[in-house]
Amino acid sequence: MRMDVEGIERSTIDSLVKLDGKNILEVGCGTGRETGFLTRTGNSVLAIDPDAGRIAEAKVCLPGVDFRCLDFLKLDWKRLFDLVVFTMSLHHIPTRDAKLSALAKARQALKNNGEVLVIEPSLDGELTRVICEFVPEELSGITEAREILLGPDSRYVAAALGVEAIWEFDDERELISFFVTLLSKNRSDVTYEAVAEVLSRLGLAGRTRMNDIIDFYVL
Repeated sequence: MRMDVEGIERSTIDSLVKLDGKNILEVGCGTGRETGFLTRTGNSVLAIDPDAGRIAEAKVCLPGVDFRCLDFLKLDWKRLFDLVVFTMSLHHIPTRDAKLSALAKARQALKNNGEVLVIEPSLDGELTRVICEFVPEELSGITEAREILLGPDSRYVAAALGVEAIWEFDDERELISFFVTLLSKNRSDVTYEAVAEVLSRLGLAGRTRMNDIIDFYVL
């Protein structure tokens, strides 16, 4: 599997915020999808996620990074950052009020002239459409996060919406196996056959490439 084969996701981040020499907090780092990109010479990165399993995976992939298993909303500290990044994580926060609290907390954690970068999946993306078939709460979470980010409460100053990143797989079997592994973290009943059926129903059967449509917001 090759994620974002053309590097569109990372080039978009580069176009929106300056990363060099920054003190960065990554909220919802997962297994380190963007952490390696954020970790540049001269940067200090603290990457947090409430999922201990994903933090363990991230530490194996990026042993030099400061990964910690922490819940952002429960943190109580005085450390300030140049940049706070939500990596595909805002929509996982369970309620609208909690999402708004997370954005407010991120702003409070900024140094003067600091920025918040929110990266969110779009429901137009093929990858996200498949995931939502198995995890319905993704649909409501993404919809709610988008409404907040496009509304007056976010006060975003820049955005790049509908950015298309292409994922490539060696064959359809690898693509289906990817979804089985990913979705099994949320559900125990996801099978190869179930994923194949969903792909067929969505008109995505036989594919070895899929798009991931992504929205970026700078607050």
